[in-house]
Amino acid sequence: IIPRPILTLDHKGLFKRYVLTRRTVILILFSIFFIISFYTKVLLGSLLSTGSTLSTNISYLYYLPFAIGGVILLLFMVFRNIEIRNDGLSKLVFAVMIVILGYVSYNPIARFSFLSWAVALGVIFMKDKAPGLKIRVYSVGLVLLLTVFSLAGLYRTPGASTQPIGVQLDMAWERFKTAEDQNLLDGLMMVLQVYPKNLNYQYGFQHLEIFLRPIPRVLWPGKPLGGYANKLGLNDNMQYGGTVGISESLYGTFYGEGGIIGIILISFLYGFVYAKINRAAERYKSDIQYLIKGMLLASTTAIIRGGDLAGIVAFICMSYWPVFIFIGQYKGFTIKYTRWYQKFNRLRSGFQQTQDTQPVG
Repeated sequence: IIPRPILTLDHKGLFKRYVLTRRTVILILFSIFFIISFYTKVLLGSLLSTGSTLSTNISYLYYLPFAIGGVILLLFMVFRNIEIRNDGLSKLVFAVMIVILGYVSYNPIARFSFLSWAVALGVIFMKDKAPGLKIRVYSVGLVLLLTVFSLAGLYRTPGASTQPIGVQLDMAWERFKTAEDQNLLDGLMMVLQVYPKNLNYQYGFQHLEIFLRPIPRVLWPGKPLGGYANKLGLNDNMQYGGTVGISESLYGTFYGEGGIIGIILISFLYGFVYAKINRAAERYKSDIQYLIKGMLLASTTAIIRGGDLAGIVAFICMSYWPVFIFIGQYKGFTIKYTRWYQKFNRLRSGFQQTQDTQPVG
């Protein structure tokens, strides 16, 4: 049993004060990643088209635009804490920036970039609503997100983006009904044919790959391949970064680590870690609590569906690193405020005691 945490000195007023002092930094992040989202794609695209070997060594730069999701969440924190009657123009500017980055984040090739902020914002919006209303809103939101997700997957089909919008919606709905983007069972069944017949169980190596992933192959040419498709050589002849296979799902990854026993043991471990994160979020009474829970839910959506655990974790870390820094700095801010508040209370108590001991008359 994981005990509930001791609450920090955190409240809405303190969080609002901190957020508004970070507006300039968040505006700079908006400008930087608005530019990066375009030029990174241009750079990698040109390298791939020319067949440059550098593309395989710096392809992780493709992850940089994922930080758009974290920047949107920070923009929303500022937007939420600006009072329209005092500074309506700033509130409007931040709303426009959220819309712009939200549109930029909708990328058929990297669909988690959109989900990373859309799911988290839904959790923040509904944080203090009644349970019945939450169920209704989340149900409608889930259908909309799955439709948008299917539409983004549809754009991977050649010629789909040139169809009229009505035709695209019909095609996306058919894709949604046939669960083409929810084929987790198919991916799991494929893994059952891989381990241990064609590959030995990994015994934790797939999780170790999370820490090996950031190391470029130019520095470690012999770095072990990740993913069963790569280990079996199924992608050896693919060009322009293409891959084959169906997402094995998180349970497929667990199975690859140690079979049925691996699924059971690692599921308990994941449950413990998730509970720890949830309890840590409850240390906060401001929007930070729901920001953490929203990111956790969005990350879970990607992890459960993903077929490349190390890659999914890389997406998540690159999406939320601005928020991680923001939360870390806010924690330091609350600690300093707590110390000041305690010192002030001691001085006030001492002053009151001095007044009480003064002789009357």
